[in-house]
Amino acid sequence: GWIPFAVLKGMRVIKKEKIEVIYATGKPWSSFVIALFLKFLTGRPYVLDLRDPWMLTPYDNHGATGLRRRLEGFWERITFSNAKRIINVNRQINDAYIRHYPSIPSGKFAFITHGYDPDDFPGTKRTEAGARFTISYVGTLYSNTSPDNILKAVGSLLSEDPFMKDNIQLKFVGFVPSHVKRMIRDLAIEDVVEIAGCLPHRESIRHMVDSDALLLLLNRVKINAGAQVSTGKLFEYLASRRPILALIPGDTDAAGLINSLGAGRVVDPDNLSGIKEAVCSMYQDYKRGCLKGHSSDIGRFSRKELARQLCAVLG
Repeated sequence: GWIPFAVLKGMRVIKKEKIEVIYATGKPWSSFVIALFLKFLTGRPYVLDLRDPWMLTPYDNHGATGLRRRLEGFWERITFSNAKRIINVNRQINDAYIRHYPSIPSGKFAFITHGYDPDDFPGTKRTEAGARFTISYVGTLYSNTSPDNILKAVGSLLSEDPFMKDNIQLKFVGFVPSHVKRMIRDLAIEDVVEIAGCLPHRESIRHMVDSDALLLLLNRVKINAGAQVSTGKLFEYLASRRPILALIPGDTDAAGLINSLGAGRVVDPDNLSGIKEAVCSMYQDYKRGCLKGHSSDIGRFSRKELARQLCAVLG
């Protein structure tokens, strides 16, 4: 419903500010339709920036009606075909779209990863060492980032060795759904799980830096598996220099990046025994004082560098 009002406003802004290129980011996908109309009405080219894949998403829209999917498919094809450039968040999604639209020149597609702001990480020194080995997940838990298996793994470890209760902690910083809280109670692991809740960004960063390890979650999917996102938190995790426990499919861009940087351990999210082994191994390294983060150069993921890449695409 906001499309006609946004188009009218856009036309006034383009004329007043002498805008040369229209930049549209989605979701919401209606932003792309607005950009299309503005192109036809003003003659200005537009660039599309997808924070997630649209019709190739592995995560939602599968319950949508056939009519809705056909309509959205039509708008995706039309907006992509008329765009000057189309930006995705990783190579995997970019390649999936190039295969999906062979009639669109592949040179129209580009990818710019998520990143981090170096000013958020003036130093990676911890305020103080915790009394327990702490693995933290920082961010919202979505349907595609289920913590079920890490919770089951921790519950199993505690049942095998109750003394670990005093030596390990799993922390969630951000929104935790009620069903996850129920699972924590059902597994009787409330004593080792801390739910810090939603915090300002700077405080969230402090929790990252003060953790012994950071948890990354990404479910295995059956539909459009070749278009898995690389979550934005991964790049802040990398900037924190803390070792990452990544429970993600091994064929994703995120897994490839973690492995190439030596930034942590990648375990299949459905491999419960592998998750237990990884937690135990990291815990043992922690006790020996040899659990270390990576030291790789990640400057290419800074906001400044990503802005430079965006300028090149817009140009």
